[in-house]
Amino acid sequence: MFTAVPRTPPPAETPANLKTGLASAILNSSLLGQLFGTPRPPSSEQGVSDPDTSLYDYDQLGEPGYSSVDFYHSTPGPSDPQRDKLDTPPQSHNVTVDIAPPIYSQPVKKGKRKTMSISDSELTDVSSDLGQQSPEVSPRREFPEAVPAKDSLKPTESPIPQFRSSPRLNALQDEHKRLLEQQGELERQLQLQQQQYNNSIKKMEQQLQQLQHQKRNKAAAEEEVGLLKQQKGEAEKKLQQQENLISNLKSRVNNLEQGNKELDEMNQQLHNTLDVLRHKMEDMNRAGENGRLRRQIDDLREDIESLQETVHRLNVELSRYQAAYRPPQLEKQGQDISGLPTKGPIPAWLINKKYLSPLFLAYDDKIKEKDDIIDSFEEDLAHFRDQIEEILKENERLHLRLEQTDATDVISATEWQQLQEQAKLVLEENQLLMEQLDLQQSKAQDMHKAHVTEVSRLTQQLVQAEAEKSELENSVMEQRHKYSQMKHEHDSLLIEAQEKLPIHEHKSAINELRRSLDENKQHYLDEMQELKSKLQSVQSEKKNLAVKAKDLIEEKEQLKADVRNVQRQLKKSEQQLAKMRAAVRATTDQEMTITELFNDFRRHVDMTVYERDSLAKQAEDYEVKANEIMEQVVAEKVNRGRIEERLQMYKSRAADKITIAVNRLKEQEASFENERAEFRREIRHLQLIVKEKDDVISSLNGDKKRVEEDLETMWQAATRDNMRMKESLRKSYHKSGHEDRYHSDHRELLLLSSDSER
Repeated sequence: MFTAVPRTPPPAETPANLKTGLASAILNSSLLGQLFGTPRPPSSEQGVSDPDTSLYDYDQLGEPGYSSVDFYHSTPGPSDPQRDKLDTPPQSHNVTVDIAPPIYSQPVKKGKRKTMSISDSELTDVSSDLGQQSPEVSPRREFPEAVPAKDSLKPTESPIPQFRSSPRLNALQDEHKRLLEQQGELERQLQLQQQQYNNSIKKMEQQLQQLQHQKRNKAAAEEEVGLLKQQKGEAEKKLQQQENLISNLKSRVNNLEQGNKELDEMNQQLHNTLDVLRHKMEDMNRAGENGRLRRQIDDLREDIESLQETVHRLNVELSRYQAAYRPPQLEKQGQDISGLPTKGPIPAWLINKKYLSPLFLAYDDKIKEKDDIIDSFEEDLAHFRDQIEEILKENERLHLRLEQTDATDVISATEWQQLQEQAKLVLEENQLLMEQLDLQQSKAQDMHKAHVTEVSRLTQQLVQAEAEKSELENSVMEQRHKYSQMKHEHDSLLIEAQEKLPIHEHKSAINELRRSLDENKQHYLDEMQELKSKLQSVQSEKKNLAVKAKDLIEEKEQLKADVRNVQRQLKKSEQQLAKMRAAVRATTDQEMTITELFNDFRRHVDMTVYERDSLAKQAEDYEVKANEIMEQVVAEKVNRGRIEERLQMYKSRAADKITIAVNRLKEQEASFENERAEFRREIRHLQLIVKEKDDVISSLNGDKKRVEEDLETMWQAATRDNMRMKESLRKSYHKSGHEDRYHSDHRELLLLSSDSER
């Protein structure tokens, strides 16, 4: 380690015989600093208040107020010409270059400066190191505080930013605090062990004069191994903290993705509900009052047209029957047949299509069947007429022949027999024709019976249709009930839809969040890739350092064996140790102390040149190894500091982005509330419109009931008129030759009319 050296001008004159020993003196000062512990780098919370300090800081080489101190390079000076010169190794003045880690400046604010008490054991170690070099050193001042002791070192706080308080994060913080406390306890135990080690070293200091360089190399190697272990532990802790932070960020990203998915699903559901409601509203608007009135007008127009056609057909049929079957005596008597009025308005019962349609269909079927029968009978009658005419013509021919034969010759018996046979054949043919006529009449009767059964079947179907009609009316009532339920659901969905966010704003917000999330993911993946590559390089360097540390530990064991051999020589250094202890307590001024130490070091170098040269070759190997190790350690520290700064910057950026996303979500919730209020107002307006339309529908239903009552009265009046007309027709046709056929047809018509009335 380096000692804190103020910016003081060098002495005006330097003795020529002391300049060559400057490197060894600086080595002793580095050992003095190692006893006080390795300070930590300054935390981000502690500001630099004294820019005039001259402590060596590797992380602040370019900042003003700090200057690097080159301790290990001394200017060559003239040596003593009377002293024998020895062979000096080419790198003997730079034996311990960069063995110890750099000292970090920790200036404190005004009013917060702390003093450091130096223990007796540490003073003993310092005096033993200095006393072995020169017994003539007479320190005059106390040594001021250069670096804080190990007890005063506090663990740095974790750089993990606090996003939100969660049980896992609190547990990690508690675990981190516990680890820091354990670290402090281990440091205190290490200090106690160091003190015990120093107490044991006090007894060995007299015999360390010949192996001073070897001891310094051993101490530097031990300190380097300890520093490497400490740096390894700190690096592992920081990696663990980074992994915890990464896991927290991953969990937060997963939560945000899940929230986005839920918002997408909710958005899709609301969009579908809104589309359904819009379609329903459009259907309701189209099926409004104008649509109902238009449909009613169309229905009435169709009913009027069908009734007019029916009346025309009935009038045609009635006129045909009257023309065909009206008796002649009624014309002579001038009696009027009571029936439908020839003048005046159309009777009211003729406009109800629902009651007359089945009867009309039955009438049409019956009339068609009768027409078919009449056509068949007319064809048979025409055929019979043709046959009779042929028979009559043949009879006339026969009579002519008979007369001719009577006039000429007498008919012979054979001819007479032939004539009888021919007459028999004619009679048989007539009998066959009569039988065929009977068969045709029986067929007509069978067809009449089938027609009657068909009419009864149709009446049964009519009854079934009435039952189906009642069932359909019940189903209509159920559908109305379902419609009311659907309407209630529609109103509730409208209320919910008014409380939701518009789809375009929601989609734009989701797209923005997705884009930012993708950018954060990409940025995070790039950083993780870079950190992984750096971590791999650090791990490879760590393995190399572990191998080197193992070699140093083996060398340490060898040095311990050498220390045990020279313990007997340490007893002679107790008197010099007492002198050095008094000298350390007397050093209060730092500037004068350093100056006197330089003078003491110069005198000490002259006495230790011979010892140094004897062990120079052995120190060269240790020097090369120490230089390589320290260069790697310094590079690793610089890289680690940069990585920590970059990680802290990325964490702060991630925290800012998360706060921005939270603010955006709050703004979206406010916009959702506003749109929800607007939807509620629109639902109330639509409810008023639906209520008005329901009132219009109820009024139209009342009008429909009144019209149906009027139609019922018209139907009853028409039934009475029909009965009166039938009675008059029965009285008028009772003397006609077609009375039987008329009565059968009339009974069928009465049966059909009675079925329709039921």
